[in-house]
Amino acid sequence: MIIFFVLICTSPALAAGEIKIAIGEWDPYMSEKLPHYGIIAHIISETFKEVGVNVKYGFFPWTRAYRLAETGQWHATGIWGKSEEREKFFNFSDVVHVGEVVLFYHKDHPITWTGNIEDLKGLTIGIPSGYESPVILKEAEKKGFIKFEIGWKDINVFRQLARKRFQAVDANKITGLRLIETKLSAEEKAKIGHTKPIELWHYYMLFSKKLTENENFLKLFNKGFREMKKSGKIDKMWKSFYRGEYASKVEP
Repeated sequence: MIIFFVLICTSPALAAGEIKIAIGEWDPYMSEKLPHYGIIAHIISETFKEVGVNVKYGFFPWTRAYRLAETGQWHATGIWGKSEEREKFFNFSDVVHVGEVVLFYHKDHPITWTGNIEDLKGLTIGIPSGYESPVILKEAEKKGFIKFEIGWKDINVFRQLARKRFQAVDANKITGLRLIETKLSAEEKAKIGHTKPIELWHYYMLFSKKLTENENFLKLFNKGFREMKKSGKIDKMWKSFYRGEYASKVEP
């Protein structure tokens, strides 16, 4: 089901236009069920509010959200990691969020990450559909240390891990823990652990190169975001997030 929301950030007289942003479910960061549609959507909305831009959100499956922006049917999508493939179609904003990537594993076969790529030898890693893997895992794959199983839905990849279909799943730590906590059975949850962070992942707003007006929207977004950071407003919003003011309390 496709869900649309319109956020009116300023009065029409002050507005610098309206931007359409295609997003998806990414609990606990972004969801139609969360206050302000989650911390990330709230940061994006407040950033554009700083520069007088109205925001219209559409919730879609992530692969469709990406394609809608890629083809210029929607102005932008967010938030995503950077890759050479994505840079062909999008211009990237300043970094909106930095998240920890970990390897989730079955507790019968724990993984110890020491920072050495050889720690990964012999692993088959499940990858959700549309997910961009960290650099360290791509390097390990090139060396023949690991194999990927690609194309799983987010929750199914963790269910298959609990069934030992593969040895690991790489995912954002907080979103992975939230999926496990809210979607798996008690028996499945008890089987899964995770490593220390293997990489810090930078997330960006992606603005389609198909639309000429996006040059201005990108400049405005970066301007607003920098003003929000300088004022301390973004730090305050993240503190509210970890206190549970966007849903339940989240451990950093």
